[in-house]
Amino acid sequence: MAQVKSEFVKTGDIIRAAPDDLLSSALLKLNTSHDAAFVFSNDNKYLGVINPYYCLIKSSHPGNAKVEKCIFHAPHVKLNYSVSRVADLLSQSKVHYLPIFDDQDNFHGIISARR
Repeated sequence: MAQVKSEFVKTGDIIRAAPDDLLSSALLKLNTSHDAAFVFSNDNKYLGVINPYYCLIKSSHPGNAKVEKCIFHAPHVKLNYSVSRVADLLSQSKVHYLPIFDDQDNFHGIISARR
């Protein structure tokens, strides 16, 4: 089976949010309802994802909520996962962007349904 290729992985220009950001300001960074912002701590540790589906539709968080209270823990993709496994995770999670991690569980980038 084909593994995740490097051209599928986005490592730059990732939409980021901090745990102390207000949800309303973090969601303003998104261009579409399918986008996601990846939440990182002050020491650049990956914490999770926020997106309109989980924050507003599934959970009904108010706009003045802190991002840390709205984080969705998306499935972690590994660089050695097959393309079909990644497609399954994207479909099951209902998120169009998932984080990718290396073998040492370090954040490597993201993969999108479009890529």
